[in-house]
Amino acid sequence: MHTDARKIEEGSIIEGDICIVGAGAAGISMALEWIGTPYKVILLEGGGFDYEQAMQDLYAGKTTGQHYFPLQSCRLHYFGGTTGHWAGFCSNFDEIDFQKRDWIPHSGWPITKKDLDPFYARAQKNLDLGPYEYGFEYWQKQDPKMVPLNFDRNVVWHKMWQFSPPTRFGSNTRRTL
Repeated sequence: MHTDARKIEEGSIIEGDICIVGAGAAGISMALEWIGTPYKVILLEGGGFDYEQAMQDLYAGKTTGQHYFPLQSCRLHYFGGTTGHWAGFCSNFDEIDFQKRDWIPHSGWPITKKDLDPFYARAQKNLDLGPYEYGFEYWQKQDPKMVPLNFDRNVVWHKMWQFSPPTRFGSNTRRTL
């Protein structure tokens, strides 16, 4: 059931067992996991089903540091989120992303890549991706002509990416959710 919060009486109480904030790729993926369970799930999205300039304007802001696209143009504030213009470029984190590095403030996670692997594997299906394989060796077996570049592996390593046929989470899952 969908309810537009702009039409809910002020002071109303919305009750559920689980509340997911944001109906982009991550929020929708989490909501899909709870279908068929006894739990009442609330999926909150700041925008509606369609693009609205007033909602998109909430992304107005400035970035600092390395140059990046304007937030209003690289993020989408509606059901499906940025998957509404996403090109489907996917990869997982590397082991080093989870490690504490003295030269990077606040680095280090309390989990490892291995902890996330089962979730990555399930997300592959939602993203219409192939197998959960990002190792160079696997892809080289698929295409033996693939030859690694001869670089020092302590400095440069292989990073594999997969491409989803641009999966539009909003339109693909709207009816289901």
